[in-house]
Amino acid sequence: MVSNMILEKTSVPARGLFLSIAASFMSGQLAWAAPEGMLKTAPANPQKATAAAGEKAKAQSEPEKTLSEAEKKSALAALKSLHLRTPIEGFDLQRIKGAFYEKRGEEIHHAADLLAERNTPVFAVADGKIAKLFLSKAGGITIYQFDPSERFVFYYAHLEKYAEGLAEGKSIKRGELIGYVGTSGNAPKNTPHLHFSVGVMDQSKKWWQAIEVDPFEVLTDK
Repeated sequence: MVSNMILEKTSVPARGLFLSIAASFMSGQLAWAAPEGMLKTAPANPQKATAAAGEKAKAQSEPEKTLSEAEKKSALAALKSLHLRTPIEGFDLQRIKGAFYEKRGEEIHHAADLLAERNTPVFAVADGKIAKLFLSKAGGITIYQFDPSERFVFYYAHLEKYAEGLAEGKSIKRGELIGYVGTSGNAPKNTPHLHFSVGVMDQSKKWWQAIEVDPFEVLTDK
């Protein structure tokens, strides 16, 4: 509320300007041009903020996408036909049994962590191409690889660095060197490992929306 004490000590013209400015502030719309040297304050856009909050709430409330039993069976059969090799040479796959279903905070892991020494070579699990090289806060130095059919995406994260010459769009072969184990992103700095996942994409090929399947079910140690 505007103070009467201030108004009493203000001339009539100035009082009118003061009241106009105050009314503009109170309505949430500052409609005057401040003289040069004075701070100009842009009004907030409550409609835009409300819309953004609504979109965020909608995204959070959407149920997690899953595969039907028939879709999962088809995907696993196709993945097994690719004879996916382990991304780390000589790694004992029994060590990741059940890791896919482990909790990470409030969420299911939906991936496997292959522990190895820092700078251990990481190899492509199948033929395909490099879809995306990405640096993220969580995954750190990451690789998204598509299989030849572009139905599946293989995700390698927490890398120390990429293999020399690796680039987006590059065709790669099964067993080709693509990177090195590290602790980039949010990985514990004393626990180098490869975060690896296998995702099933729809026709949009949006790899960030892929539905993961258990790597233990489709990787081979050969």
